[in-house]
This record gives sequence, structure tokens and C-alpha cells, in this order.
Amino acid sequence: MVVCLGRGGHDWRPRRRFTQRPPRARSKKLWCLDLWPPWPLSETVFSSSLLERGCVLPNLSVLWVIFFVLLLTFVVDRLLLRPVLDVIRKREEAIESAGELARRSATEAQAATAEFERKMSAARAEIYREMDEMRRAALGQRAEIVAETRAEAEAAVASAARQLQAEAEDARRRLDAEAQALGAAAAERILGRKAS
Repeated sequence: MVVCLGRGGHDWRPRRRFTQRPPRARSKKLWCLDLWPPWPLSETVFSSSLLERGCVLPNLSVLWVIFFVLLLTFVVDRLLLRPVLDVIRKREEAIESAGELARRSATEAQAATAEFERKMSAARAEIYREMDEMRRAALGQRAEIVAETRAEAEAAVASAARQLQAEAEDARRRLDAEAQALGAAAAERILGRKAS
């Protein structure tokens, strides 16, 4: 934004004062508050005759300004923009390589996890198979032990039954013998003579 001020740095519009003096005449030359150029615009860039006719032709100082702008552009490009752009490019390459490394590491981690899961499931299956074999062997041993125990018990029961039967037969024979002896003794006592 360009603010035009008079030569003294004040606004050129008249101010109202307490006394009604007419304002003093001020210079019509304007100063620009832009940063460039710091001299009156009407004195250097435009000639007064061209301003009166309405034509505007630049002075040769414009060519110097264009030259210095181009020179400054070249210097800024060489000393500032290219090194900054090189640093930015290197950082982008580093970020890209880090991203590639992260993707490769993630892929390797997924492969290692899958391999671990596969080995764990194989080990689990092997453990379950061994446990099943051990359970079957234990059941087989149990069946053998039960069969042996049952056979031993049946043999013991059969032996005890034979022994009991033998003892019963022996007791029956003794009872028969004793019964006959008692019967003979009773008959002898009752009859008073020996029964034949």
C-alpha cells in the first residue's frame, strides 16, 4: 500500500485549527513510503512534461533495477535456493530409504511371525501326538494290568474255591465218619451191645 505524504512527512490535507487562518501553501511534490525508491517519485522516474501529456516513460534507472533484480535472483538461487533444495532432496531420499527399510523390516517380521506360528503349531501337534501315544500306551498297560490282576484274582478265587471245596469234602467225610462213629456209639449205648 502506498501512502503519499508531503515533504515534511505529514498528511498534505489541511487540518482545522482553532484560528481560521488559511492553510499555508505546501509543495505538491509527493513522497512515497514504499521501500523503493526513497526519493520523490515525480522528480526522477517521470519527467514533468510527460506527466502533463499523460505519457509515462521509464527512466534508465529502471534498467538498473531490472539488472540488480536479475543479479539478486541469480545469487539467491546459487547461494540459498539450490543448497536448501539439495538438503530437502537428500532428506526426502533419506525418508524414502527409511520407509523402504521399515517396509522391508515389517515384511521380515511378518515372515518371522508366520514361521514362528508354523513351528509352534507343528510343535503343538507333535506334543499332542506324543501325549496321545503315551495315553494309548498307558491305557494298554492299564488293560494288561487289569487283565493280569483279574486273572490272578480269578486264579486266587478258583484256588480258594477248590481249597474250600476240598476242605468241605474233607469236613463232610469227617462229619460222615464222626456221624457214623457217634451213631454206632449211640446205638451201642442204647442197645447195650455193639451194632454190626
